[in-house]
Amino acid sequence: MYKIKFIFLFIISFMLSKCASSQFEKQLPLIINKANYKNVNGGLEGTSTTNITVFVNNTPDNFLVEKFYFQNKITKAYIEKKGANTIIVGRFSLSNGVSKYNLVIDDNPKQKTDTASKKFPFTLKKDEAVLSYFNNKKELKYYKFSSLKKEIDVNMQ
Repeated sequence: MYKIKFIFLFIISFMLSKCASSQFEKQLPLIINKANYKNVNGGLEGTSTTNITVFVNNTPDNFLVEKFYFQNKITKAYIEKKGANTIIVGRFSLSNGVSKYNLVIDDNPKQKTDTASKKFPFTLKKDEAVLSYFNNKKELKYYKFSSLKKEIDVNMQ
């Protein structure tokens, strides 16, 4: 009986580990040049953010970013053009007040909730982040960035 329980538990754990690893795409449908994060302190008293920046060659028309998941926080992801560079950026508010960056807004305005009250869906290391995106504007997919480089903190006056 003990052997049967052991085999059953082994099979279940193997299946669960396969599911967890398959939830992330192996690569994004674009070329990543560099990915990093940094803390930005100041600007206004008591404000600070952690910014994730992913430098890419270009984004296909059918590629839409949704959210970044990083250090147990969730924020909206944006595609921005900075001169000749295309970047995917996420800004996580670390301030005491409620920030527009760390809000998840439902189609129904009454459903506006702070992400701190939601369960974080991934187990990530300190230097890992997940980007959720739509490829072909249809299916929601997830890509995990491992070993994000931490840039020097920025202190604004």
